[in-house]
Amino acid sequence: MEKFERGDGMVLEINIFFENHNSVRFWIFFKKTMRLLHKRKK
Repeated sequence: MEKFERGDGMVLEINIFFENHNSVRFWIFFKKTMRLLHKRKK
């Protein structure tokens, strides 16, 4: 998994989530989160 640093504890949460749900659910959650982050930046 690539480094995903945000400086606000996001890394830890994602790492724990990834360990608990090493499956498609993680990627669905990850994609939704990334979409929200991109919308906020714009």
